[in-house]
Amino acid sequence: MLMSLSVGIVACDGGSATTTSTVGASTTIATGPTTTLPTAYATPESNALARELKRTVQLAAILGQKLQDQGATANDPRIALVWALRARGQAVTARKALLEKQPELADNAAKELRIQLVRAGAIADSSLAGELAQALALMATMGQPSSDPAAASLALDGIIKQLEPVIAQVQAVVDGGSPTTTGGG
Repeated sequence: MLMSLSVGIVACDGGSATTTSTVGASTTIATGPTTTLPTAYATPESNALARELKRTVQLAAILGQKLQDQGATANDPRIALVWALRARGQAVTARKALLEKQPELADNAAKELRIQLVRAGAIADSSLAGELAQALALMATMGQPSSDPAAASLALDGIIKQLEPVIAQVQAVVDGGSPTTTGGG
């Protein structure tokens, strides 16, 4: 009694995939389409946002660790840089979620974005406070991202750009040493 068993052969055609399983010598069972990533996940814009998110989150972690090692307190104005980076990361996350048609994730990230901006603004020095206030003003123009994705995308792009100088400030700290000021904005 010969019986062949091959399971999990996937044939792809134009973005859809079908799994075919051979159970016997001449019996083939075709199952429904398997889950594949939507086209939006592979776009240059989505990939660029993923890289931007990675860069932002890594810098926030590095700076946070440096400040912790230095014994910075929770109300130290330098901690505002970490909160600002986390806010920028939430803006990138929300923007990427809108691009990838994930409205619930975009809404949650926007909620966290506001929280991080407020936290950063509460302890920021004057140079960073201005950038944070402008980012909050942009945020005020945006409702819940899922209710108007196009308007939210524009506002999020503005917030990401507004907080770009924080990346340079933190990168200088990471590359050069101890953060003592947040620099100009």
